[in-house]
Amino acid sequence: MRYFIKEDDIERELIDVCLNELDYNNHFNCYVTDHLHRSSERGVLNLDVLRREVKRINASATDRPQGFDDSDVNTAVAALNDIDLHSDPASLNATILSRIINGFKINVLQANGKREQRTIQYIDWGNPTSNQFDVVNQLWIQGDVYRLRPDVIIYVNGIPLITIELKDSNIPVKQAFDDNLTRYKAAIPQLMAYNAVLVASNGLHTRVGATFAKWAFFAPWFRASEDDKINKQEIENEKISLDVMARSLLKKENLLDYIHNYILFYNGSIKICAKNHQFLGVNRAVERYKYLCGSPREEDRGKMGVFWHTQGSGKSFSMVYLARLLKNRFSGNFTFLIITDREDLDSQIYRNFLHSGFMSAEEDCQPKTSDRLRTMLGEDHRILFTLIQKFRYDKRKKFPVLSERNDIIVFIDEAHRTQYKSLAENLRAGLPNAKYMAFTGTPLFGSKKLTNRWFGETVSEYNFSQAVQDEATVRLTYRNHLPEVQNENPTFSADFINILQDEELDDDSRQRLEREYAKELEILRRPARLNKIADDIVEHIINRGYLGKAMVVSVDRFTAVRMYDLVTAKWQQKISDINHELMTLNPSAAEYQTKLKIRDWMRSTDMAVVISTGQGDEERFAAEGLNLRPHIERMNDVNEEGQELQDLFRDEDNPLRVVFVCSMWLTGFDSPMVSTLYMDKPLAGQNLMQTIARANRRCSTLDVLGREKSCGQIISYCNIFGSLKKAFATYGDAQGDGDEEETDNPGTDTPGGNTPAAMTLDELYTHLRAAIAQCVEWCRGLDVDLQKILDLNKAFNQISLFDQYANILINPIERKAQFAVFDNTISQIYDECLPDIISIKEDFVMAEVIHYLRQVM
Repeated sequence: MRYFIKEDDIERELIDVCLNELDYNNHFNCYVTDHLHRSSERGVLNLDVLRREVKRINASATDRPQGFDDSDVNTAVAALNDIDLHSDPASLNATILSRIINGFKINVLQANGKREQRTIQYIDWGNPTSNQFDVVNQLWIQGDVYRLRPDVIIYVNGIPLITIELKDSNIPVKQAFDDNLTRYKAAIPQLMAYNAVLVASNGLHTRVGATFAKWAFFAPWFRASEDDKINKQEIENEKISLDVMARSLLKKENLLDYIHNYILFYNGSIKICAKNHQFLGVNRAVERYKYLCGSPREEDRGKMGVFWHTQGSGKSFSMVYLARLLKNRFSGNFTFLIITDREDLDSQIYRNFLHSGFMSAEEDCQPKTSDRLRTMLGEDHRILFTLIQKFRYDKRKKFPVLSERNDIIVFIDEAHRTQYKSLAENLRAGLPNAKYMAFTGTPLFGSKKLTNRWFGETVSEYNFSQAVQDEATVRLTYRNHLPEVQNENPTFSADFINILQDEELDDDSRQRLEREYAKELEILRRPARLNKIADDIVEHIINRGYLGKAMVVSVDRFTAVRMYDLVTAKWQQKISDINHELMTLNPSAAEYQTKLKIRDWMRSTDMAVVISTGQGDEERFAAEGLNLRPHIERMNDVNEEGQELQDLFRDEDNPLRVVFVCSMWLTGFDSPMVSTLYMDKPLAGQNLMQTIARANRRCSTLDVLGREKSCGQIISYCNIFGSLKKAFATYGDAQGDGDEEETDNPGTDTPGGNTPAAMTLDELYTHLRAAIAQCVEWCRGLDVDLQKILDLNKAFNQISLFDQYANILINPIERKAQFAVFDNTISQIYDECLPDIISIKEDFVMAEVIHYLRQVM
């Protein structure tokens, strides 16, 4: 173990790695002599090298025997060298770096004496080793006021692309950012104009980030490959984190790949740079695409794989990186189809692609109806965004083939249950030759591993633990509160939890919930219980450490509104209590100042209810003694800046700090300042992981007491520890070999109960036919002839026999339960046959009859 290492030694080791391991061309120590031969210290380009490389790389831009004309070389170099340092620094960096990445169009002299437009490149992206890589240290740069000397700069073809600042190992690495890199941005903006990424290191820790990003968004770079087993403690003990980063990111081909493909400008100037896991993951996805374009195994055709990156790790931007890479690197008239199952997710991903410059706002790429979607998929569009629900179709008819193109690439965000049922079957029937990739933080595992069965092998895995280790997200802490409340709670069945997890619970499901789980709901809704929880929330929220934003998750919409009423009333009482406390304290005392800041923070804090609403809800809530009208108005309100409620909650400076929810905003919603979840709703599996991940985002904003967000807190009032432990076992670490199931246990008295561990597809079909036949025969013994339904050849919702048969099967309870066992068994085996069964779906239409009848019941 090295207990201390000076920054000079760290610098020498980095230079050694660049020269002797990465085969850089030159090392220039410019402390005494300017080896770049600049005409002035105000310049930062190595113009001699840049001119030579521009002429070499662009030789084919002209047909002149004598090659690229010197005047054209000067024009191309001037596009980088002549910059306006009085313009906005971030916009200037976006302009210059975009020219470096994409090239710059100029009129080039040809052999006939005329000039023709060509795109001039400054870097030979296709042949990384042909470029000149130099490591330069201690280069003096003169600004308007200060003469400064960055520690190390990586030059490519005379352009300063990477700036690295170092500190002794006993000095916090953040000081390299605060004291030096931040100063360079203000004092020597000419260096930042060309910068791709910044690096700060003290050997112990190394962080990489975008030029104008806040420190919270700088991250380590540990891995050269996803297969690397990282010993973070060993890296820190030996203080070699900079060397580890250099051997990966600063490798010639990696560095050029990263700059060319993994930097984007959001809204034209906000630079977003890929993290280590995104760079590795997207490159693996590209390799999978190459494999599918070759001679893949039959079972792999169309399956681009599962991109499993945990919540908060930037999956939507990984989609953008991958789509750009495929479009730019491979030939083909690609259409990218981006599918989600919620409108807010659809809008979020659309905005990310739009503001990243993938398409323009004028492009028609969000079909409003199913008919329009089907039409557009038969046309030529670069990208489309839609909901899986738009693939609904008459169940009596076969879904039409919309396109047989093989250059349609489908990205499915958060591939959960909606991606394995009839809607997804229609999608694949309509686009039989498309390539499908699932982006998810919580793939479905268990005995069926549905996500992998549908989309292929996991091409990239970045789990919850890795994200915390890499500081891509913050860790979560979990605790039970109010043991007296917990002891009153019943044991929540899987069925009860599954119903609660449905974000769009229809009236029938609500009635079933109230009917079959009245006891559980009564306990969770008891006024005395909710009153205790409200007291606890108010007390905890001001004493929890980081005063971030908070979400209170209740069992249903009514309880969410009740909790809002209770907490807001107790909030005001707490402010009054603090006022009385302040009167007893010395105004100069630290305790007084702290309480005063908390009191003022409470006074300014805004709260809101966020729930789904529908026709007749005001009357329903009024019957429960609740006023829904102000909450509806608040949820529909748009302020003068065009901000909706979700925008206010995402805004770290906005005083909307506490929201009361039951289903909305629990998945796919990011508000980095959320640091606490108050959980009074039983959840499990991927839904639980999605929910608690609302608190795992990194945040650069300090709270009112000047504290950083170091973790997210999960406060539970409903015994979710067992479910949380199981979810972490599945999604928290590598392998994903938790044992959660996607359907109820079918029992052992049915064909599915003792199915063999290994079965062929034909054997599965045989078991499915047997299960359907057994159910049909059982029903026939009760005068329920399911074949009659098929013989009518009508839409299911037009067949009165369903209601008639449901009335027969619903009582007694044992009969209803047995039918549910049959349906579970059939659904499980059917799911295990997917997606192959799609091509012969008509042979198993009776399975849909049985499942629809259960829904009617």
